Amino acid sequence: MTDLVDEVIALNTRDRVVVYPSVFARPVPSFVLSKPDDWIVTELPQTVMAVGTPEPVDGVWVNASVVHERVLPTMSIEIAAQASWGQVKRAYAHAEIGDEKMMTFGELEVYMRGTDLPATQDGPPLAQVTAIFFGPERDRPTVDLFQIVCTAPHAKMPELLPTFVAIIGSFTFL
Repeated sequence: MTDLVDEVIALNTRDRVVVYPSVFARPVPSFVLSKPDDWIVTELPQTVMAVGTPEPVDGVWVNASVVHERVLPTMSIEIAAQASWGQVKRAYAHAEIGDEKMMTFGELEVYMRGTDLPATQDGPPLAQVTAIFFGPERDRPTVDLFQIVCTAPHAKMPELLPTFVAIIGSFTFL
């Protein structure tokens, strides 16, 4: 790696080299969250990370997935929630909102939505709890939008809801 950097500098192209992360190309904001002792941490496509049960529960991997995207600073939490709901409805035409409300966890203002997802050919009915919130910096050309999407078999959600709320509530930016 050092040889490559030396070669690039030697070619006098230093002003054309972009470093990530940097002041101009920000990384995803650092954060911590708490998970149950026996849950695992892993990567999934289109997520920053996920925590979940080590084995499926009733044929479903119970998990809380952290999703990040950059959006324009003009986006409101209401618009973000509507866009998120549109994605759910495209994937599950018969999905229904069970409950939605704003909650505060520490310094985070969080939109919370409970969703009922119908059974598919491959599995049982599911329930999701989605938390949507913004990252710590709002005065940038783009802002960080986070979602924590918690998924479980519908029948197990009442039992798992306190765990999911604890995970969401523990999320803290560093």
